Amino acid sequence: MDQSLQRSQIIQLTQGYQSQSGIWQLRKIDIIVQHNKMNELIYLQDGEILKKELLTDYSEEVNNNIEMIKYAFWNGQMNNQNHKFGRWNAFWKGKRTIIGGYYDQNNLKKGKWAEFFNKYWDRCQVIFIGEYYNGKKYGLWETLYRYQSREQYQIMQIMLIKIINLKWLAQLRQKWILIRKII
Repeated sequence: MDQSLQRSQIIQLTQGYQSQSGIWQLRKIDIIVQHNKMNELIYLQDGEILKKELLTDYSEEVNNNIEMIKYAFWNGQMNNQNHKFGRWNAFWKGKRTIIGGYYDQNNLKKGKWAEFFNKYWDRCQVIFIGEYYNGKKYGLWETLYRYQSREQYQIMQIMLIKIINLKWLAQLRQKWILIRKII
């Protein structure tokens, strides 16, 4: 076992979800999250290290989505204080995504960002796009989805409006048919 793990303390025992036997039925699993002296978060499942990531900000949330732990990783620049700055991009299963944005010199998100939905996985590819101002979300954020990795993301709000309009058209068509039958 890695010596840094022996000196670490468990900071969270959480539960995540994953597929079982190739069938997309979700089951709860235990994930141990440790913080070591090298300022890393270490995610373990059944004694196996799933991921190590440098903790750059103590307000960062611990991830409990096993798919995100296994398949998502970030790439970007760090300054001398181990703070993120400049452009950061997310990768999913080794492929670059549209997820990411910019950090300022104070490790705060700024400008336009695309972010993963916290339950993101291959069968739930939902993302959010919006803006940050002084490290806080600002204005309206769009919710987008896609069914498969080779498709373009679509805005969910527009799809909802289309569905509502289709229901309205169906109701209007039913009324029109009733009117025609009466005449």
